[in-house]
Amino acid sequence: MGDGDDALDRALDALGDRYRRRLLARLHDAAPSVGVRVTDVDSDDVPPNVHHVHLPKLEQHGYVETTYDSQLAYRGDDFGEVAAVMRVLESNASEFPGDWP
Repeated sequence: MGDGDDALDRALDALGDRYRRRLLARLHDAAPSVGVRVTDVDSDDVPPNVHHVHLPKLEQHGYVETTYDSQLAYRGDDFGEVAAVMRVLESNASEFPGDWP
């Protein structure tokens, strides 16, 4: 498996959770230097493990960077990797059985 396969696996892993999809979509729609408050992403359901599971996973993949108190998320150095997959998914969102993101 090559680096491209690893990148796709990482992107799909990151997008495999509704909260992470919505956070990444908010970052994608925002200007590159604009942060997103991590508790304002999904007003219906902010997971209790956002700071212990979701943000660390996205940071590990290089997709987000957070402030010292983990209240704001910004695009990470490898955000473009997941953004490429998101653009493909978004352009085909009408084909999905649920809502995107």
